[in-house]
Parts: sequence; structure tokens; C-alpha cells
Amino acid sequence: MKRKEEIINEAQELKNDTQFMLGFIEGAQWADKTMIEKACDWLESCADCYIDGNDDGAYYRMSDMIDDFKKAMMKE
Repeated sequence: MKRKEEIINEAQELKNDTQFMLGFIEGAQWADKTMIEKACDWLESCADCYIDGNDDGAYYRMSDMIDDFKKAMMKE
């Protein structure tokens, strides 16, 4: 299921009111957009911290990066 369909389904389950549903959908789309921008900003500024170049190529501390990424996304 695509994200747009998920949002519409959730809006319909919460309340069967057109105005509410439109507001919910608009709010969810705004939240998705701002979180994607926040995520991209974090990746752009922090991802290099998790890459360690060595003779075998780049070593990624992926689990550390994912944990820190989640924490950063939850900050206000």
C-alpha cells in the first residue's frame, strides 16, 4: 500500500467527516514532507561520521547510524 493510501485509510477509520478527513490528510502530507526534509538534512550533515575508510574500502557502522538517525528524527 502506498503512503497516500495509508493516510486516506487512517483518516476514514478515525472519523467519517469530510472536513476532518481533508485536514487529517493535509496534515499528514505536511508532516511527511517536513520529516523527509529533516531526514535529508541529517543525512547530509552526519552520514560521513559513520564511514571509516580503510584498505578494504569503506566500513559502515550502519547500526550506530540507524540508532542515531532515529533519535535525531524524534527530536523536536
